[in-house]
Order: sequence, then C-alpha cells, then structure tokens
Amino acid sequence: MASALQTAVLGMRAYQEMLNVTGNNIANADTTGYKEDRITFSDMFSRTLSRGMRASEDIGGTNPIQVGLGVRVSSVDKNMAQGSFTSTEKDFDLALDGAGFFVVNDGISNLFSRDGTFDVDSEGYLVDPSTGHRVQRMGTTGEEFGFQLQGSSDILIPYRTELPGNRTEEIDFKGNLSASDYEPTTTRLQASGMVYTLTAGGIADATRDFSEVDQLLSFVAGETIAIAGKQTDGTAVSGTFTYGPGVGQDGTTIQDLLDVITAAFGGASACTATLEEGKLILREANEGYSLMDIDLSSAAQPAAMPLDFDYLNVGGATAQTTNISIYDRQSRNHSLTVSFVRHGAYDNVWDLVVNSCSGASGIPDRRIAGITFDENGIYQGISETDAFGNTSADPGFADLDANVSLEFPGIASVQDIVANFGRAGFYDGLTQLGGDSSAGAIDQDGYGTGALQSISIDGSGTLSGTFSNGETMEVADLRLAVFGNPQGLERIGANYYRHTPAAGSIIYSQGQQGRAGAVRQNVLEDSNVDIAREFTRLIVAQRGFQVNSRTVRVTNNILQQLATIVT
Repeated sequence: MASALQTAVLGMRAYQEMLNVTGNNIANADTTGYKEDRITFSDMFSRTLSRGMRASEDIGGTNPIQVGLGVRVSSVDKNMAQGSFTSTEKDFDLALDGAGFFVVNDGISNLFSRDGTFDVDSEGYLVDPSTGHRVQRMGTTGEEFGFQLQGSSDILIPYRTELPGNRTEEIDFKGNLSASDYEPTTTRLQASGMVYTLTAGGIADATRDFSEVDQLLSFVAGETIAIAGKQTDGTAVSGTFTYGPGVGQDGTTIQDLLDVITAAFGGASACTATLEEGKLILREANEGYSLMDIDLSSAAQPAAMPLDFDYLNVGGATAQTTNISIYDRQSRNHSLTVSFVRHGAYDNVWDLVVNSCSGASGIPDRRIAGITFDENGIYQGISETDAFGNTSADPGFADLDANVSLEFPGIASVQDIVANFGRAGFYDGLTQLGGDSSAGAIDQDGYGTGALQSISIDGSGTLSGTFSNGETMEVADLRLAVFGNPQGLERIGANYYRHTPAAGSIIYSQGQQGRAGAVRQNVLEDSNVDIAREFTRLIVAQRGFQVNSRTVRVTNNILQQLATIVT
C-alpha cells in the first residue's frame, strides 16, 4: 500500500509541475520573443515480481512481472519555433525572421535574446532600455568615419557625430549634344571677384587714373602688370604694362591698361579689352571655336589683380552650358559652371570648358579637349586634341587632358576632377544625335558635412544612416548568434539566455548568413504560445492531478479497512 501512495504522490507532483509550466506559458503569452515550454514525463524504476523466462522444449517462456513505482518529469523543452510579428513605428524595434539571437553585453559577458526592443541611451549606445545591456556589433563597419570606436563591439548611433565631407573627384555627365546645332558663339572673359571702385565712392570707369581707384592707388611709377594667356589658336600671349606717365611707361589710367591688353592679344581686330561695371572684360572679335584665355598678375601689387577670369561665353560652333555643386577638401560648397563647345559646324568633336567656379582662387586646368563621337552619335572617348591640332602632349597644352583642376583659398594642393562621359561605344552617357541638346552634369561624388537624420536596418543587420547632406553611410553591422542546439541555452530572466555547453559552440554572424535569419526593422516577434493548446494542457493537468489524488483516497480507504479488520 505504501508504494501505491508514493506512486500517486509522484503523479500529483508531476502534474503539478505540468500545471506550473502551462501557467508560465499562459502568463508569457504576450511576452516579446518568448518561447513556450513543453513538459514531458517518464516512468520511474519498476519493482520486479518475477523475471521473464525463456521457453524450453517442454514449456513456453514467461514474461517478466513488474509493478511501476511512479512517474517523473523527464524534460522541460523550449519550443524555438518562429513567433508571429507585430509592426511598430520605432526604428530600433527589431525581430529575427529565422534562426539566431541578438547579442547584448552586460559589462561582463554576452547574453542572447530574441527580444529586439532596443533604443538609444543618453551616451548614444544602442541598448536594451529595460536593462541597459549594450547591443553588440561585428566587423569594422563605421570605424573609418569615426561612427564606431575601434576595439569596442558596442554599437554607437552617431547622432552626435558629424559625417565629414568629401571633396569632389569625379563628375558624371549624361544627355545629348545636338548633332544639328550650329549657333556659333564668341568668347567673352570677365575678371572673377574683382570690381574696381573709386576712392570717392562708386564704380570705376575706364577713364579713371589708378590713383582714383581703391584697388590700384598703391601703384607707383615703374611697377608692372604681367599679361599672359592664349590667343584664339592657342598661341601664347605675353605682354607687360608699366605704370607711369614717363618715357617707356604705358600710362596711368585704366584705359591705358586696357589698350596694352588689347594690343598683346593682337589688337582690336582680334579682341577688345574693356571695363564694364568695374570688371575687366576681354571680348573676342570673331565668333567660333577659340582657346582664348587671359591672366593678369603684378609682383608689386598682387592684390590689385583678379585671381582669375571666368568665361561668360566660350567660343565654339555651338555651346551647351550646365552647372553642378561641387565640394572642396574643406567640405565647402561651390557652384561649377561648364560648357560643351563644338569644334566645327559638322564636327563630331567637342570640348568641355570650365566657365567659372564660385569661391575658387584659380582654375589652372579648365579644358578637356576632343570629346569624340562616331558617325552614329556614339561616344568614342577623349582624344585630348583641340580643333587646331594641339594635343595635351605639346608644350603649353597640358590642360587639354581628361580632367580639370581648381584651386581654393586656404588649400595648397590643386583639386583635380575627372569628367565621366559614359562608356566608349555605348549610349549610356553622352550622345551626339539629332534633336535638342540636353547634356548636363547629373552627379558628383563629393558632399559636405552632415548630421544623422535616420537609421535603416536591412536583412543582414547592417545599420545605414541617412545624413542631412543627403548621403547614406553604413554605420555598423549587427551581431547575431546561432547555436547547434538552441534548446540547450539557459533562461536567466528579462528575456535573456545564457550559453551552456549543451547549446554547442557559439557561431557569430550577420543576418542572412549561414543559418542566421533575416533582421526585420519596425517589428517585434510575438510569443509563440498557443493559448488554445495551453488551455487543453490545463485540463489535462487538472484531470491528471485529480485521478492521482483519487488513487490516494482509494488507498487510504483500503488501509482504513485493514486497520478495522486488525482491530
């Protein structure tokens, strides 16, 4: 009878544990990322009344006779099946669609969770806000721009970090240069950033003496202005204006300077130098393709001369102008204007010429010569040869190469910019076809500084930041963990698991690599508890406990009857 009581009690204990497991599942039916438990039973050792006997020639065999001694809990397994997803509107609510666990660090060791309810703390770290444990990353993504700290696997969300700017190194051009356009243009150059003003107030005109002009009044007799540049065909120009009224000197008024400039470029039949609204202008006499350029400098009075000259118009058989914003090495923005100029009326060759660049202190290389098309209007490459037969290999014509160069204040090095016109032999860049001209600058690789605006997270767990300058940069790669036997993990509360030897080795990876599932943003994984199934288990646990208690009652009644017989 004692064994019957013990068996019944063990049964009651087993079903009580089943009730505990089921109740815990029901309690966590709305816990983010919770995995339900399943309890299983096994029998205890049995008491053997007789052993089995094998058969002989005269008698058959007998089976063993055993009486069970009760039941025990053999396991409480975790059901690691995927839960459903609930959409949220928080950028750092994450879920895993497939195998794997998020990895966080409590300051001592790594812990693992399916709960992706993360947020950013006051120090900028991505954390579990309920515990402060920091979410972990892998690799070196984000370290190059200072978004992440080298040697640390914690994830920083760089709201406090400015994305450093990047200078423009390439500009992409696309569109059509009309094969039928023939509208010859005339070269006009204008001094950049220099407006001559009168000491008495107002804008200077050409009749004024140097002594009346704010920028020129420091000149003394004998000081010179060097005149350089190129004539229409690229022939070098070299001249000198000597200030002063004496013999061997060229005069004291602005008009005297303009006359010397005009003469240096071949006289009025070739071009004319004028002063308009306080700015020096060099206007070519004839229309059509031209290499004319000018530079003025004064060793004695360097601040009195323009830093450079801009093209108001570039001479060619026709011209198509476009502009784009670019960035220097200090992330300053500049407006760059360029023109495509055709060599001749029916030539399939064009040049790219820099008209101007706002804020530039000089444009030492402003022409890309020989943008060539075949008879079908397909881009063929850059010949680096102008319409007069000069090539970039000729002395004094290095600026006909495949890039342009700019100089900016406070930056010693020259900034070279490569122009991309598409692939030679394809229609994916510039074309020369009939119809209107539409060629223009469509993109460039520079950008200014920017502040982080938002974070997006893709399936691999890569965090990408969108910055106020329009750039998108990878900030960090989320670390995930997978295990050979995830049921071997140990629950430690707060939706965390700790690694145990039963779980096998830890394999760290990104999402969608190996066995790791995809990371999903703006969603959370629901508990995988099935309430209907748990209610069924409640009934089973109740009935199991009830019938085992009935065994106790029956056994007790029998013991009472025995006691009555004995007494």
